[in-house]
Amino acid sequence: MHGWRRRVVIALIITVLTAIALHSPALAQGSGPENEAVEAVKEELGRAINFAWTLIAAFLVFFMQAGFAM
Repeated sequence: MHGWRRRVVIALIITVLTAIALHSPALAQGSGPENEAVEAVKEELGRAINFAWTLIAAFLVFFMQAGFAM
């Protein structure tokens, strides 16, 4: 019974240390000019994707209306 408890404690310690190691680089990110450029590109791509989905939906409705007229 003592062996499994030790394994659980070691696994827990490894998990916590891994979480701390992976969390630290995220704290080093700042809001520099690169991040502003990335945000601008993300906004532009998001607008283009939304426009494309609107066009796809409009085409589907257009062809659906043609099907109802048959």
